[in-house]
Amino acid sequence: MLSKIINTLQRYTFAFLSCLRLFTIGVFKNSGRTKLSNLCYFFNYARSKEPLQLPVEKISRFVNENIEVKIEDPIGQHGNVELIELMVLSGVVNTIKPKRLFEIGTFDGRTTLNLAINSPDNSEIITIDLPKENIDKSKLNLEKGDYLFIDKNESGSCFTKSSWAPKIEQLYGDTASFDFSNYYQSTDFVFVDASHHHEYVINDSHIAMKLINSNQDKNKMIFWHDYSTNTGVTGALNELYRTNDAYKDLKHIEGTSLVFLAL
Repeated sequence: MLSKIINTLQRYTFAFLSCLRLFTIGVFKNSGRTKLSNLCYFFNYARSKEPLQLPVEKISRFVNENIEVKIEDPIGQHGNVELIELMVLSGVVNTIKPKRLFEIGTFDGRTTLNLAINSPDNSEIITIDLPKENIDKSKLNLEKGDYLFIDKNESGSCFTKSSWAPKIEQLYGDTASFDFSNYYQSTDFVFVDASHHHEYVINDSHIAMKLINSNQDKNKMIFWHDYSTNTGVTGALNELYRTNDAYKDLKHIEGTSLVFLAL
């Protein structure tokens, strides 16, 4: 009995000191901010000022003992998808086995890399990012927080020197003016995670729909990131869900900021 009490006190003390560190010097580190985000997810905290209006899908549909995934760089940094979200995306790719994947918004390429790892060997991943030299030339408005993720030395640094790089094509451009026509109706999986401004989310969502393969015999999916955690994304997806029949089947995955549309 005494040993159990001592054990509990040791764990309590360790947890208390860890939280103390996290809430003080931890906020100045990417890993600390990531842990704070995970804590918010655990307690179902939504940072969006917009109400959550989409139907909720159980996460067990995407993460369970029957779905195998391989994860590279599980910790990530501020601006990356959370680990559970990375598992969802990787699991879906492993299950539906898309021939072509398109990612709108590269950032450091952590998600891109894991999509490459979990997709079939003959798949190709195409990802587009706004280069930092065009940061003040975007056709539509950017959200203030977007600048942090655009102003970087290199897009896709996580995959450029990896063995998976040959599967990945890096594009550069503004999604509001880039010519996507060569990729229309040729994609089985699209991940939208670029600018968080309402206008760009609407724009990028319509592009995603045009990219999707028209072949009725294949499973196709579109995913969005930052629903519930960002006001611009949440408001835009709510609007599409309410006003456009093409998006009437949007669903929010519980415990994450991911939204998906199965086609």
